[in-house]
Amino acid sequence: MQVNGQTEGLKKGILERLQKIYDMKIPKDQVLTEELTLILAEISSAINREISVLIDRKGNILDVRVGDSNSAAVYPASVRRSESSLSGVRCVHTHPGGRSALSELDISTLKQLHLDMMIALGVSDLKPTDVSCAILTDGMQNVAIYGPFGPFSNRLNEIAEFVYKADKSGKEPAVVQEKRKERALLIGVETPDTPVIMGVSEASISMKELVELAKTAGAEVVDTILQKRPSRDPAYLIGKGKLAEIGRIVQEKEIALVIFDEELSGTQLRNIENFTNTKVVDRTGLILDIFGQRAKSREGQVQVELAQLNYLLPRLQGRGITLSRLGGGIGTRGPGETKLETDRRHIRRRIDYLKKELERIRNQRQTSRRERERNKIPVVALVGYTNAGKSTLLNTLCDADVFAEDKLFATLDTTTRKLKLEEGMTVLLSDTVVHTKASPSSR
Repeated sequence: MQVNGQTEGLKKGILERLQKIYDMKIPKDQVLTEELTLILAEISSAINREISVLIDRKGNILDVRVGDSNSAAVYPASVRRSESSLSGVRCVHTHPGGRSALSELDISTLKQLHLDMMIALGVSDLKPTDVSCAILTDGMQNVAIYGPFGPFSNRLNEIAEFVYKADKSGKEPAVVQEKRKERALLIGVETPDTPVIMGVSEASISMKELVELAKTAGAEVVDTILQKRPSRDPAYLIGKGKLAEIGRIVQEKEIALVIFDEELSGTQLRNIENFTNTKVVDRTGLILDIFGQRAKSREGQVQVELAQLNYLLPRLQGRGITLSRLGGGIGTRGPGETKLETDRRHIRRRIDYLKKELERIRNQRQTSRRERERNKIPVVALVGYTNAGKSTLLNTLCDADVFAEDKLFATLDTTTRKLKLEEGMTVLLSDTVVHTKASPSSR
């Protein structure tokens, strides 16, 4: 167990005292002991930094972290248990300014991580001044704030007892909640070698399309960031300073998903997830997720799963938060439900099976194709970039009922219908699927 966060510049003695906090055990009937309160107040005042401690319901110390008012609230992803219940973890953190009033960041962290309690301890001159806390109420939809109290008040224990009773099975949440869209933050990168088209950066054009892709996948786009850099960082893609800023935005705006307008390596995925403490998906992963939602035919489903497995196999080592999260969501559909992290050999066996299945389906299609060739019926293909209107045109010309929607990649299965021309000739009109990635400059 180590002390996390902004530990740079701290003396060895301070780090050792913080390390010893892990050895403490909080009684089950107490939220915070007087001993821990005094230790946190003394160290926090001495270093003039916030200290946060995560404690589970058994009284175990899970995490000790040092930071400031913007960063101390970034906690391990393992804290959050599920969408429908509390995490079973409370957070106690210090405010060196002397006031325990909870900040917007404190409240957003409580809501995002489904903490039992968010507790702020005001400290000044090496001593605690007061304490405030917040809890989730009304099916975790609202927040109740209590305090300030005296630093050793029994009020915290009374509030905790209320929280634990409310969180018992069958009582929380009280009503079935409508599934929320995942709140997404979109990130793009622009370098000196990024092409410029009619005075507009290709990165800006691509970012606009990424917004539409995210909406198609079912995300709620909260914000977009386009960072200008001299080059792409091989470990983080973007700078650590920008990642720290993104981490704060994730907490403040309750972001559940960060989407990059790039293809990330497994190492980059792991590093960015660790830095931002949220699920990360790249552009390719987002498109494959849309494919996973849209494919209806057996051939389409096999092709999509095969593409997803081939994409994820070299990235398994880097997949942390995405594969471990409960509840699925964007970037985890399709093969994500088959527990990809279990075994590479299992994935390769699945890939081999899918290749054979795809070959079998294609052989069946070849039989149908030979039948059409014998009948000498011309085939006309509708070709164009995604969402160009191919399916709508097919429906108009052939009086068909093919699914058409004003979204990217709405069509993932080839559909063929007969079309009678004015000369009495009959042709087969085929609504095609775009398989190749088009660059923004070619759209």
